[in-house]
Amino acid sequence: MFEKVKGQLSHFDPSKSADSSRGRIALCLLGAVVLLAVLSSALVVIPAGHVGVYDLFGKVADQSMASGIHFVNPLVTVHKISIRTQEVKETVDVPSREGLAVNIDVSLLFSLEPAKAAQVFRSIGPQYIPVAVVPQFRSVVRDVTSGYDAKALYTAEREFLTQNIQKTIRA
Repeated sequence: MFEKVKGQLSHFDPSKSADSSRGRIALCLLGAVVLLAVLSSALVVIPAGHVGVYDLFGKVADQSMASGIHFVNPLVTVHKISIRTQEVKETVDVPSREGLAVNIDVSLLFSLEPAKAAQVFRSIGPQYIPVAVVPQFRSVVRDVTSGYDAKALYTAEREFLTQNIQKTIRA
């Protein structure tokens, strides 16, 4: 029996055992790095004042994600869209009722409704301000001012003009 054990020990090579354990350690480290990469790509942080819009291979989800930490499918792209109040300033040449061109400075404060973020992203895209907000604002300002005299744009009637612009934009 001793001969049998001695024969088995004669085939034992300590350098092969060390190589095998190093290979296992390297494989474990590689597995941990891959697992960490998958977990980090599945973790999304939406900052305060923003919402996240899911986009999976061009299919945009109907609902948006609120601010905070979310676990998502690693294949999903999450677009972060601001819902904070933003300002657009414009200097516009507008027509008056008399047909005069009047140069006015106007400003618009607006914010995107969180519930509509996905719809806006799907139909307009992430650059919705220069594509939709600014042109619509300019058009409304021109339409409303064309019904007022030039002097009304610089006198107390300016408040009525502001209210008409707001009412038209909301509609």
